[in-house]
Amino acid sequence: MLAWPVLATLAAEAVMGGCSGPAKSPERDWPTTSGTAGNARVVFPAPSAMSARVASGTPVETQAALTVPLPEGRAGTDESLIEEGELVRGRSTVQVNAPIDKARAKVLEFNHYVEFMPFYRGSRVLDQTPERTKVFMQVAALGGLVKMDAQVWFLRRGAQVDGWETYASEFDSGNVNSFKATWRLRELDPSHTWLSLEVFLAPKLPLPTSVLNDENRKGARDGVTAMRARIETP
Repeated sequence: MLAWPVLATLAAEAVMGGCSGPAKSPERDWPTTSGTAGNARVVFPAPSAMSARVASGTPVETQAALTVPLPEGRAGTDESLIEEGELVRGRSTVQVNAPIDKARAKVLEFNHYVEFMPFYRGSRVLDQTPERTKVFMQVAALGGLVKMDAQVWFLRRGAQVDGWETYASEFDSGNVNSFKATWRLRELDPSHTWLSLEVFLAPKLPLPTSVLNDENRKGARDGVTAMRARIETP
């Protein structure tokens, strides 16, 4: 799900002392609901709206689906969603030249992620219940010397959220501080599907906040692009 195209070099710098750990960000209010950072769209949760969602028991990450932009053509869209403080989740959305049934089947083939997802060194289903699937995922850094792994639970049946078929994950354990991933699918027409991937990784390596944010954005983009290629392969 995450691609981490430059994480090996950055992790090496961190281990060698070339990077300092991310500074803790003070609490702040976000005055707007959206903005831009380069070519990426940034979504800031309004504190009052977020408080209301938390109080009602509705997951904040589920509400993010309400603002997923629909891309036109093959280019896709990239977004940054505030996770906590200055840390962001990356989200990328693309059009796929395939029916939604085929797209869904490929997204849920967790055992095959290692075959095409960038930097994956392991991916396999560990357990299943009638409602959820437990998945082990591992990626390599430092030329394979460092491996980061996580065990997460995914819904087996997508929840319908504002027209999106949504497969959200729940972090269970691993040698990272946190890992979240959410796949969303929406039918464009009988032969085309919108596909969206949202990711957040917080490794235990001492990396700057800006580096973590860049990796989460690139991870979403590279991951959804790799999945689209997989789905469209005859």
